[in-house]
Amino acid sequence: MVENVTKRRRVRNLALLGVLLGLCIAAAVVWLLYYHNRTYLSDAVANVDGTIETGSNAVELALKGLNESAPADIIQGAPGETTRVGLVFVGLTEEADTNHAVLELIKQNGLKASFALSAAEALDNEGFLTDMLAEGNELLSNGAAGESNLHTKTTQEMVSTMLKSREAIATAANESVPLLYCSSTALTGDVLRAASVSGYEAVVQAADSHVLSESSFEAAVDAESFVAGLQGDAVVVVNLRGVAEEIQNEDAVTAEKPAIDKQPELDDTKQPEDEKADILTQVNWLVQALKAQDMKTEYVSRFSRVKGLDVLRSEAEAADAEMAPIYRSCLTNQKQAGVAIRTLPSADGMDAALEILTQQNITATYFATAEEAAARSEELARLEAAGCSVGLYLPAGQLKGLSRTAVFDKLYDALCTFESASGLVLADAQTDAEALTSLRVAARLLNTKIVMPENPEQMQAGSLYLLDTLDTEHLSALKQRAEQAGLQLTDLATVIQKSGTLPTLTPQELSALRKQNDHKLATAQNIVYTTERAVSFAFYGLRNTTAAADAANRLHSHGGTGTFFVTLNELMTYSGTIEHILGQGHELGIYYQATSDYPQTFDAMVNYLNSWKKYAAWRYGVDSNVVLMASDTATEEAKEAISTSGCSLIKNTFLVVKNEDKNMTLDDLPAAVERISSMRVMRGAFVCFNMDFYTNDRNATENNTILGAVLDAFIENHVDTLAYRSHDTGEIEDASRFAITTVSHVLSSKQKYRLYPTEQTDISMDKNVLNNMETEEDRFQYIAQRYYGNVTVDTKAKLPGFTGNEIRQLDKKGTFTDDKVLFLTFDDWGTEQSINELLYVLEKHNVKATFFIRTGYVDANPNLLRTIAVQGHQIASHTDNHIPLADSVNESGNLMASLTDAEALALRRDLVTSYQKLYKYTGDVVVNGKHSLSRMFRPPTLAVSKIGLTQVFDTGFSYSISGAYSTGDYEAASYEDMIGRLTRRSIGGGKYVTVHNGTVMVMHMQENAKYTAQALDTMIPYWQQQGYTFARIDDYLSE
Repeated sequence: MVENVTKRRRVRNLALLGVLLGLCIAAAVVWLLYYHNRTYLSDAVANVDGTIETGSNAVELALKGLNESAPADIIQGAPGETTRVGLVFVGLTEEADTNHAVLELIKQNGLKASFALSAAEALDNEGFLTDMLAEGNELLSNGAAGESNLHTKTTQEMVSTMLKSREAIATAANESVPLLYCSSTALTGDVLRAASVSGYEAVVQAADSHVLSESSFEAAVDAESFVAGLQGDAVVVVNLRGVAEEIQNEDAVTAEKPAIDKQPELDDTKQPEDEKADILTQVNWLVQALKAQDMKTEYVSRFSRVKGLDVLRSEAEAADAEMAPIYRSCLTNQKQAGVAIRTLPSADGMDAALEILTQQNITATYFATAEEAAARSEELARLEAAGCSVGLYLPAGQLKGLSRTAVFDKLYDALCTFESASGLVLADAQTDAEALTSLRVAARLLNTKIVMPENPEQMQAGSLYLLDTLDTEHLSALKQRAEQAGLQLTDLATVIQKSGTLPTLTPQELSALRKQNDHKLATAQNIVYTTERAVSFAFYGLRNTTAAADAANRLHSHGGTGTFFVTLNELMTYSGTIEHILGQGHELGIYYQATSDYPQTFDAMVNYLNSWKKYAAWRYGVDSNVVLMASDTATEEAKEAISTSGCSLIKNTFLVVKNEDKNMTLDDLPAAVERISSMRVMRGAFVCFNMDFYTNDRNATENNTILGAVLDAFIENHVDTLAYRSHDTGEIEDASRFAITTVSHVLSSKQKYRLYPTEQTDISMDKNVLNNMETEEDRFQYIAQRYYGNVTVDTKAKLPGFTGNEIRQLDKKGTFTDDKVLFLTFDDWGTEQSINELLYVLEKHNVKATFFIRTGYVDANPNLLRTIAVQGHQIASHTDNHIPLADSVNESGNLMASLTDAEALALRRDLVTSYQKLYKYTGDVVVNGKHSLSRMFRPPTLAVSKIGLTQVFDTGFSYSISGAYSTGDYEAASYEDMIGRLTRRSIGGGKYVTVHNGTVMVMHMQENAKYTAQALDTMIPYWQQQGYTFARIDDYLSE
């Protein structure tokens, strides 16, 4: 009996114990579910600015669990067949009525929305917070005070901000806050881990194009277009603070502003902006567009979540993934240089190593492999306690052959082995390019810094040095060099942490540079004197990064390279786009536009150029010496500054934008192409594109920009057309193509030339070759011996001024040899297209010809004239303005009259001008021992008179060559027609001329002679098979 009672009591006690245990477990579950997401800090005091005062060690405890914590999840939307919009309103406006009006809009239209508030806003807007939650909206954290670019903070700063602000917001709302939205923040590995240990389950992220502010829409139609483009689960962020979000993806570097007097013409006062719709109107447009298109809204907490680590891995594989910079040195105005040691001291040698550093009063950065970090954590802690910093060393062998994802995992796992680290990763100098790219991508995603100290011979502020092992001799030598340079030698982490400032040049340095330059001025060039078959493409306006990337891609697809001119600010802001541009083989140039910080004064511009060059070298490992000022005219001081800085100043030859096309769409492309159809690209030219010009490119996708379409069309219509297209194949022959290249390539072309400055005396107004002769007969005989006419110019009606006897003595055959040789001659002038085709065909068949140049237009393209000469062809005159040597009396041209004295004088001046231009551009050209420029002449239209020919020879010309066979190629209707014209030609009256020994063939260079090159490509081999050779006229007629 007693045993049974005892047994029943025991059972009852066990049951009560079970109940109590169950209640304890339930209470623990409730605490975990609620309080874990509500508070770490029971003694916290939240201030209205979002800061939290606490005596707790919660942040310290959170940091201890950082390496063991997996990154927080990410809510970023997902593709799907149906569309759900996760509306997230970030922050509040300064107007309480506006905030409540937004709430009312959401309520009236039956939408679901999330509000990401900072701790300051939650505490300062209790009424709004209560109403917002009462109406069923969702609450997210937006940090302590809506901080942006959290990824630029230290891990401790991130955790402190995230953890304390979550507590403050949860306290104000009296409910848990499991989601975080970070304004303008790259979600790197350390940001996600900080969020995780701070108690957040997930971080909300929106695509850049889905982050809206008060300037996103100009009209309701813009909102409608935006909503129509939403697909799947789309997170849409509306910044009620009215501030456009911009992520600082680059390590922060600022340029010290030079001390300058502001130029009076630069007005720094803020100009009135165009009136824009306020944020409430923008929200209303968005809400109405969502309703009109029957878009479903949903709380972002109900969207699917992705493991943060998986998101980072997928981003690592992206072809256009951004890369972390490599710290070979630092940009700093601190008097410091950094030293690091690759190899850890042995366990037994740790005391000795620390003693050496103490004696030298130096701290250093030690690098350890992941294996060493795991095995020697206590020794690393000793180094840190002694003031040294510790970083990760990744040997090249550990990365070789790994994929992007594998390198990411390798770096992530290695960093997790360090209990405390500086965030520095030492990349092995032997790391191959592909592995280094993968490491830089991983470092960007994990927010670590890659160092590869360059150990420069000349130590200066920011120099970084790496020693294989610590020894007193090398360390003492480094310290001595630092002292001589006035620098403190310290660890890399300290130097890098305090870096980020581009120092200005001192007044003494500026003065010395100016003196060294001797006040020389840069000359603005809008073309390069070169015969290279190349044109340079230049781009500016990098702010539109989508258009810039598209231009870089498309230019690359055409096999071209270009120069992308960027400002100092763009250089420091758009690293991802610039890396992409450089990766496509393009180059950077210096774009300058006067600002209040950098006006067009000598000191300011030299500092600007110096800062640009230093940053480009540090960040991208590139230099540039070309400057573009698209919207400014350079002052004398600016030109002096450019010269002092060793740079060249260029201006565009062609600007491929028309004001009327600013708002064009892709449907308007044909009309826009037509508006630039008159442009004629030439070798040595600078063709410029404004990447930020087209309004509709601001919301375009990378492969669908208007700039890209215009660029393609320009290349196809203005560059590809310069090449020779075979009649047989219909294809461009690649050897005839123009190269699209960079500005610096053209500026340094091996085929550059200088103008021939020497005064010429060959042809002149007062040469008086005929006038100095004693008799009229002497003068006539001189003309007769040097005039080679044409079979159609054979009567007194066509040879005014000559007597019948003289006409009988004049040549009318147009030939001067019976050798089996043909003379190909070309008249007038043309464009790169028509002349390049001729030159290519002649070069292809190794034929030299004679070009009779009408010089009236050669100043617009002297490179083309020079090219004809350097390819070994003969240069001769065809007047400057195509002035005939006789006046036509009737329309048929079969009755001519002599020139008047006034006309003869005008002709005389024209002849001298023509030769002077030819001499200026080709007077020094000698090919295979033979001068290209000759004193030969061809009469325009082949018309002559005695007084006209007298002017030709009296000024000094040696021969007048009309030619035996005029093809009339400018009238050819087809390729077949032109072939016929090269075999037999009617001269009227049932008479024909054919090609024969010594024939001088007359053809033309202009674009309307469009079948000449193709026909010659066929006929030259045919004539060669018939036994003909080809020659310049001066090969047979000696001057």
